Amino acid sequence: MGDNGPTLDPTEALADIQTLVSVALRSDDMTAVQRDLEMILTIVEMVLPPKKRFQSRNDLC
Repeated sequence: MGDNGPTLDPTEALADIQTLVSVALRSDDMTAVQRDLEMILTIVEMVLPPKKRFQSRNDLC
């Protein structure tokens, strides 16, 4: 996703993240949990300003 990608309202983003986390916590399907985590990361990347984003997912480790 580039720096000029779509953005979300932070409040809407938090509501979406809350829903995804709730579903993931109740799921026994690890594929679905991973998909939800990827969706959460995408939402966060859409909301955070470019200077606040990690350069890659490896920066998290």
